[in-house]
Amino acid sequence: MLTGHAVHMTQRPIGTATTDQFRIVELELAPVGEGQALVRNLLLSVDPYMRQLMSEGWPLNAPLGMGRAIGVVEQSRSLRLPEGTLVFHTGGLQTHVVLDADEPGVRRLVVHEGVELQSYLSILGGTGLTAYVGLTKVLAVADDDIVFLTSIAGGVGVAAAQIARRLGAAKIVGTAGTDAKCALAVDVLGADAAVNWKTTSVRDFLSEHVGGNLSATLDGVGGEQLEAAIEASARHARIAIVGGISQYDASAPWAPPRNFQDIHFKALSVRGYAVRDYAELREEAEDFLVPLLRSGEVVDRVTVSEGFSEVPAALVGLLQGSNTGKAIVCLTPRYTVHAA
Repeated sequence: MLTGHAVHMTQRPIGTATTDQFRIVELELAPVGEGQALVRNLLLSVDPYMRQLMSEGWPLNAPLGMGRAIGVVEQSRSLRLPEGTLVFHTGGLQTHVVLDADEPGVRRLVVHEGVELQSYLSILGGTGLTAYVGLTKVLAVADDDIVFLTSIAGGVGVAAAQIARRLGAAKIVGTAGTDAKCALAVDVLGADAAVNWKTTSVRDFLSEHVGGNLSATLDGVGGEQLEAAIEASARHARIAIVGGISQYDASAPWAPPRNFQDIHFKALSVRGYAVRDYAELREEAEDFLVPLLRSGEVVDRVTVSEGFSEVPAALVGLLQGSNTGKAIVCLTPRYTVHAA
């Protein structure tokens, strides 16, 4: 019998999620069938969207699926995934998983020389692709743009600030939850200014740094920060919405921006998007980012928790803003890989 461990949610959070709403359980795995592979997970991704799955999507007292992971094939009955192969998949928060080689989201991972494995869940993973799509396809950032990034020191923000700079943005400003994260945004990521939204008015910050000339916003926070972006936007500005983490704990439906009417008055373009709709752009994003990572012109930032038992704490910590850059759980001592 094949066994592993999984995370179960024992009750749905009302408001803020806590670690006592989760437990680690032993998991009995199905035998490896034809066209399948047993994968031992090495790295797990925890992401803001998981808070929405806690409210609806994840069943109680069952393994938590729909999570990105990187693992190594330990048993295989698939020519596509031979033993020893590194695999990217979306099988969820488990130590082991039996995968169909042809199911969506499963792919053999090609590791580039000089790139760390964790980056394939971070700047070369879903978060980096989210930033790349938002800036290049949804907002089409160009060299005359003034760009506003909410949560600039989060997983998407770290990638977005550096991508926006390489696209030639005229000015980049953002928000973060600590002074240290704001300093990182300016000193390392290339932003022109960043503000601690917990201690300073985002509205006043944007008034000082961009006036009413904001042309492109990438927002994953919502609420008052989105309202401030709308207020600071120039006529015909663009806003890309990829999330609303400030609203995820709310028991009522998300509140619309109180200045919603300015979208009409200023003829703003506001568009939501989901990275899963842009999987075909992964190679394009890698072609853009890998040379920059190798040269050191772009850096990755991750917050790593060690050990499968830390998954609940890593997830709750992410939702409370304890991470800088991408939040990842490492299940094994650092895994050495050789480039394909």
